[in-house]
Amino acid sequence: AMPEDRMSDYLDGIDAAADWQPEGGDWDAYAPSYDEWDAMRLSAGQPAGTFTEYLEDINQQENHHVCTSSKDRS
Repeated sequence: AMPEDRMSDYLDGIDAAADWQPEGGDWDAYAPSYDEWDAMRLSAGQPAGTFTEYLEDINQQENHHVCTSSKDRS
């Protein structure tokens, strides 16, 4: 078991990590997974999408990002 002080420090660290935001506020550094993308469509009232639609949508979004990590890896 953890001593009380270490437990408190550990929990404070978790709280601090939960408040962390990427520099510049860029939450879209990576595309959502197919399941995440489909869930976002459904929650927006759109019909379920196909994998082809997902790829087209992600490719379109990636072309609009200022920094696209996939292009930087080549």
